[in-house]
Formats: sequence, C-alpha cells, structure tokens
Amino acid sequence: MNPPLILRDVVSAPADKPYRVYRQPRRVRGDGSIPWDTAGAATASKPPRKQGERRNRIGWRLFRYSRRLLYVVILGAVVWSGVAYWSFRGAVKDSNDRVPDKVMRALSPANGPIMTTPINILVLGSDTRGKGDTGRSDSMILMRVDIPRRRVAMLSIPRDLRVPIKGYGDEKVNAAYSLGGPALTIDTLHSLTGVDINHYAEINFRGFRQLINAVGGIYLVNPHAIRSNKFDGQVWRFKKGELHLNGRRALAYSRVRENLLNPNDSDFTRGARQQQVIDSVVHKLASVDSVLHPRRNPRAAIKPITTDITESQIMALAFGKTWAKHTVHCRLGGDIDMVGGQSVIRGDGEANRAVVRMWEGTGQPVEPKLTA
Repeated sequence: MNPPLILRDVVSAPADKPYRVYRQPRRVRGDGSIPWDTAGAATASKPPRKQGERRNRIGWRLFRYSRRLLYVVILGAVVWSGVAYWSFRGAVKDSNDRVPDKVMRALSPANGPIMTTPINILVLGSDTRGKGDTGRSDSMILMRVDIPRRRVAMLSIPRDLRVPIKGYGDEKVNAAYSLGGPALTIDTLHSLTGVDINHYAEINFRGFRQLINAVGGIYLVNPHAIRSNKFDGQVWRFKKGELHLNGRRALAYSRVRENLLNPNDSDFTRGARQQQVIDSVVHKLASVDSVLHPRRNPRAAIKPITTDITESQIMALAFGKTWAKHTVHCRLGGDIDMVGGQSVIRGDGEANRAVVRMWEGTGQPVEPKLTA
C-alpha cells in the first residue's frame, strides 16, 4: 500500500507555474472599435475610414488654409492701403506748399464746407519750356462742384479769347499767365465771368504724362477721327470712338491744333478735347482705387499738380464727383477776328453771361456763339 501523498513532498515541474494568468476582458468603445490594450499589443485593428469622412476631413483642412490665406491677403491690403494713403497725404502737402502766396490772396473763400456748398475750382494746364521761361496756360477750365445738387459743371475758356488784363490792356486770355502767373489769371477770369474762384489746381504738362501713367491711363470718347500735322516728332492719329490713352498720347490728343480729317476743327474743338482729357483725369483722381491701387504710385500722380486743395477736401471732391448724377460741359464763345496779325476771339458779353448762368445751374441751356 502506497504511503499517503504529502503536499510538501510535491515538487512542481519547471514548466508549471504556481499561479494562473487571467486576461482582462476586451473593452469595446461606443463606435465598436477595440482600443490598444495595457500589455502593448494590438487587440484589434481599427475599421477603415469611410470615403465621406475622408473627404470631410480634407475639406475642413482646405477651409482652414483658405481662411488663413484670406487673413494674410486682407492684412497685406490694409498695410499697403495705409502706406499708400500716407504717401498720398504727403504728396498733397507738398503740392499745397508749392502754391504762391499771391495765388492764395487772389482766391475767394468758399461760403461753407464742400459737402454743403457749391465751390468753383480753376484748373490750369500750364507749360514751361525751360529754365527762366515764365510759361503759358494752354488750358483753362472752371469746374463747379455742387454736391448738394449732385452736379458737376465744366466751363472751358478759349485761350484766344480777347479780354482786358489788369495793367496790360486787352490781350488773349492765356497771356495773363505769362504776364502775372496763376494769380493774374485768377483775377482776369473773375473779372471776365463775375465768378468767385475758391480753389486752384495747376497741372504742369511736363509732368502730365507721368500723372496719367500713374493712374493707369484714361478713357474718353473721340467724336471724330483725327490725323494731325507733325509735332513732337511725329504725325498723330486717333480713331473715332472710345480710346484708352497713356500719358504721351493723351497729351498729344489735347494738343492737336489742326485735324486734317476734319477741316471744321477750331480752337473751340481743341478746347473741347482738353476738357475731355482733364475731365477724364479728374474722374480717375476721384477714384480712391486709382490712387491707392497696389500698382499705382500716389506720389507720382500728385507730383505734377500744384493746388491749395487739402487732402480732406480732395476726398470730399472725390465723393462729389463719384456721387454726381449730372456733368455739364460749357464753353465761352465769340466772334473770330484778326488783331495785329493774330487770330483772336472777341467775346459776346451777353451771350457768354448766359453760358456762365447755365454753368452755375441758374440759367437755361444755350449754345456758345462762334462766328467768323
């Protein structure tokens, strides 16, 4: 008979363990996936993402990148606009500083703020040939901006119009500039029209091309095809219809004296072309985008202009020009005559006063007189 089995006499085999390993039950997430277990082994692989979920994730990333890019673009535009504005403001101040004291004394104060009161601005196109040259005014336009009535009117004064010039007798009106500069021109036009001139802006034609190029060129409608005599080294041609002109061609368009394709062209026609060009320039300058555009140079646009109009007044005028519903174009007229071997225009006082009233908006539309 075998002896009884005693536990201390039992020796476990090397492969046996005196304990059992109980594996923790698998935890299941709410979406059915099984997480990584605490032992570091993958208990189960994740199910593949659905196609719609992948597209949504990509779309969200694109949205975030696009939003960041938009922020960068907006920030860059704001910074550039600020830089351009300060450049524009500095250029206007330099322009104001160039106005002679005599001109400031010749101007009449406005009756109120630009936003509530009509104002009259003399726009001069001047030209100097070199050092010591007093220059001449090739273009004279009175511009009336009436913001309350949403109206802008332009009155062209023919340069050959014979008028009394204080201290010099009867001369062509453009002689006032060479005799006494813009101050005498202001006094002469005030005597001629009876209009108080509140502000003055002079565009030097030597910088005219630079100005127009700085605002990206101008658009205008040419009523007749043009072929000029040779000047500035070439014959100039302009088709009928809408034109986009750079600075050089715009200056030539305004200076054509004789149109070989239209014998009826006169100094009045030339004045009308100059009025077109200046109106187009004013329209471009009235657009904030034209001056503050990233590809524009505000300082280059203002540099050829000498004016007493301040930066804040320019912004108000820009609003008025953009807001205007009516733009009226007028010109003074008269009888063509010869004096001292020169062709002049003798103004008809009553007829021209009627034109001025039309320009002011207080009279009926009339045609300017022109007889040979």
